[in-house]
Amino acid sequence: MQISSNYNDIKTHNFTKPGSYEWWYFDFMDENSGYSFVVIFFTSFLFSPRYIKKTLSEENFNINDHCAVNVCVYRDNKPVDYLLVEYDRHDLKFTESENEYSINIAQNQITYVTTDEGIKVYLNCNVIDPGSGKKIKIKCEYIPLINNLENKILNSETDFPDKWLPVFPKCKVSGKMYLDKSSKSQRSVKKVNIEGTGYNDKNWSDKPVYKDIDDWIWGRCHIREYTVILFKILYSQKTFSKFLIYKNDKLISDINDAEFISEFKKNYWRLQYPSLLNIKSGENILTVNNNNLIDNGPFYIRFISDFNLKINSESLNGKGVFEIIKPQRLLSKFLHPFI
Repeated sequence: MQISSNYNDIKTHNFTKPGSYEWWYFDFMDENSGYSFVVIFFTSFLFSPRYIKKTLSEENFNINDHCAVNVCVYRDNKPVDYLLVEYDRHDLKFTESENEYSINIAQNQITYVTTDEGIKVYLNCNVIDPGSGKKIKIKCEYIPLINNLENKILNSETDFPDKWLPVFPKCKVSGKMYLDKSSKSQRSVKKVNIEGTGYNDKNWSDKPVYKDIDDWIWGRCHIREYTVILFKILYSQKTFSKFLIYKNDKLISDINDAEFISEFKKNYWRLQYPSLLNIKSGENILTVNNNNLIDNGPFYIRFISDFNLKINSESLNGKGVFEIIKPQRLLSKFLHPFI
C-alpha cells in the first residue's frame, strides 16, 4: 500500500482498465444520539458480481457503468438503514474550479472547498432505491480537525499498486439526515440532526483488489484528544502495516512494523476475523474489542468496536469503526448472490 499526502489525489484518476477501483469513504459517529453512518462513493463498484464477471472474462466495457453510492446508517451499534445503488457512466461527473473539486454520482455529491481558513468538505447524499423508492438523504459539512495533507505520513512502500490517502482522520461533522420510514399506507420521514466527529479517506488502484490481497484490515477511533488509525494488508508475497497516533492535530507516532496480536473467531459465512486485537508500539498499546457487529457479509465485516489506548501512563477508552475484507472471496461464484 502506497500512502499519499498529495491534494491532487483527492481527484479522480480516470481509470479505464477493468478491475480498477477508486472510492471516497466517509464515516460519522455521535455517541450522544447513538447515530453513526458510513458513506462510500465508487467510480466502479469493485464488489459487484457483474463487474467482477466482466473483468474476469476480459470483456471490453466502460468501468464507470458500475459507479455506485453506498449508505449505511446505524444507531446504538445496530443497523437501521442501508442502501446500495449502482448507476451508469452518464451519472458520474467531476467538476473543478479554482477553489472547488466535486465528485457527482446522480444526485449525490462530494465537494472539497478551499477557503482562507482551510479545506472544508460538503457531503450531499440523496440515494433512492430504484425498485422500492426508499430514500436516505444526508447533507452535512466536514471541517477537518486533522489534516493529513499537512501531516506527512511515512511512505516506505513504492512497489504496491494500491494507494491510500487518509485525507482527514478527524473532522467536526454537522448537518441533517433524513431516513425514509414510509409504508404502503403512510408517508413518514425521520429527521436526524448530525453533530459529532467523522473520518474521510480515499483508496484507489488500477489492479483488481483480489489480485494479490488476502486480508484487508482497517480501523479508526477518536479517543479524547487522540486519534488512532490501524491498517494491515496481507499480500500474497508480503505484508503492509501501519499504526498511526495523533494528538490533537499532530501526528505523534507513525509505525510500520507494529506488532499485531489477534484472537480469532468466524462469522456465519466462516469468514475469520480478529475478535480481539492488540497492537504494540513501544510503550503504546492499542486494544480493539470487536464485539459489536454491524455488517456481516461473506467477504467483509464491519464493527463499531471498543478501543482502548494505553499511552503516557493513561488508559483511554472510545468507540470506533473496524473493517475486515477478504478480497479472494469475491472470486467465489457461490457467494455472488449474497454480495
